[in-house]
Amino acid sequence: MLNIVPQPIDEHRAQVLEWLLDEHREHGTGFYCNRGVIERGFRNSSVHCLVLDGYAIAFALVNCFDTEAVIDIMEVHPRHRRCGHGRLFTKHVLQYFSREGAKSVEVECTPETSEPFWRAMGFVDLDASDRCLGEPVRLKWIVPR
Repeated sequence: MLNIVPQPIDEHRAQVLEWLLDEHREHGTGFYCNRGVIERGFRNSSVHCLVLDGYAIAFALVNCFDTEAVIDIMEVHPRHRRCGHGRLFTKHVLQYFSREGAKSVEVECTPETSEPFWRAMGFVDLDASDRCLGEPVRLKWIVPR
């Protein structure tokens, strides 16, 4: 059974860190390098998880500042990608921000291969005039009212 868990437990944290480490070791990719920030997010209740049969297959580190929100990190377990889980989970996170009163949600497209996904989810360009060469693309989603 697939569940969205807005306040994951320590077991989910351990599962996420385990598959992030596996991905890092096998492919040299993923967000394991941000494990300190991710662990802090779990402690501070800033992480949501997508859980399949008790196992965390995706997580999002999120922050809401008054009417502005940010998806700091979002990742789906490599074996569960391209199944619609990311789309479902993103919709949950965007609905969460809407309930929290956010008017917009920002995301940084890291890795750059994530940009088409975020655009397909309705994110559009931020003002790129202040972006330096080589910096990741930043996108914004406007919360519908």
